Amino acid sequence: MRDMILTGPSTGRCTRASTTTTFPEHTMLSALARIALGAAALVATTAGAVPATAAPASSCSDLDVVFARATYDIPYVGVAGAWHLAAVRSALRGVTISSYGVRYPALVNPSGTGLGADDLVRHLRSTATACPGTKFVLGGYSQGATVVSIALGVRTRLGAGATVPTSLRSRIVAVTTFGNPIGGAGQSIGTSSPVYAERTREFCTPADVVCRGLVVSPGLGHTGYFYNGDFERAGRFVAGRYNRA
Repeated sequence: MRDMILTGPSTGRCTRASTTTTFPEHTMLSALARIALGAAALVATTAGAVPATAAPASSCSDLDVVFARATYDIPYVGVAGAWHLAAVRSALRGVTISSYGVRYPALVNPSGTGLGADDLVRHLRSTATACPGTKFVLGGYSQGATVVSIALGVRTRLGAGATVPTSLRSRIVAVTTFGNPIGGAGQSIGTSSPVYAERTREFCTPADVVCRGLVVSPGLGHTGYFYNGDFERAGRFVAGRYNRA
């Protein structure tokens, strides 16, 4: 599995991950590497002023957005997480929103996904105890989406880790994932973890080989979320779920 990671829109730089064939159904074709720099440039020119990272709130918030970054992405919520967080804040004016970046290795070898699930659940437990009124949104991009899936009880060959305790399920108002590798094996959070089905939105562009397991050239599929409006759609979905909670 390979993730093409874009840095903050203001820099226009990108980091390109190396290729691995650890899981054949999730192998990215060489075409993705050839288009990585072009995709970064496109995103940089269309992004606007979205912050690359976001600092967590120091006090209890109404809503805590927990996001797991993709492979080799910058620390904390990563680039996709920053875009997602900005979209959620734009859709929920007047709501105090904090954020947390799941801590895990985020390397090419996805063995660290279980560690990410452990950290995610540990954060939920501690925050829920300290802030009884805070609700949560869980999100992840690429390998980070697998971290979220594991935490929600999805059994996958991509890792195993802690799961959200039953007592905290009602505190999770929405789940959003982008380019989730479990899709390449025909899985989804909605079907594998039905308790979260209605509050989950799983984004997968038509040409994304990571979440669709395609064996054709992916084009900009795995990076399409940065310019196709999916982050904004995710923000509106979260807002709708929060307002109904």
